[in-house]
Amino acid sequence: MASAPSSAATNNHSSQPPTAKTGAVPETNTKPSDTGVDSSPKPVSPPETDEDAITQAVQVLSNLATLKLKVQESREQALQIRSQIDVLFSDETVSEEVINQIKDGFKVLKTFAQTNLRYREARVHAEQARATLDRALQSGQI
Repeated sequence: MASAPSSAATNNHSSQPPTAKTGAVPETNTKPSDTGVDSSPKPVSPPETDEDAITQAVQVLSNLATLKLKVQESREQALQIRSQIDVLFSDETVSEEVINQIKDGFKVLKTFAQTNLRYREARVHAEQARATLDRALQSGQI
């Protein structure tokens, strides 16, 4: 039964291969963990013109700035939660409320750590973007 819809689709679009129409479907499913905010570094294709390179450099630096803000905003809370983890290793009795607060804090720690890693990676890539802008400023392209 699965071959019938495929052949019907092929017959309706005989001038194009079936994968040309279905190519967009897997693309939307390639990021199942996407949370709506994509701050991860993206593969960057080589710019075609100097103007494209400048635009791309500004986008990379803007991403770096966004990640830096996120790291700074969550760092203090993450460090506070980290200091609470030590009670789990003590022989003292700890209330269920404190344990639950620590467990809730693990989400904050995880988010902070992941954002911090993305920031560090973006910072490495942003070095080239900064150099591109420096060259453009020296040559008077901007």
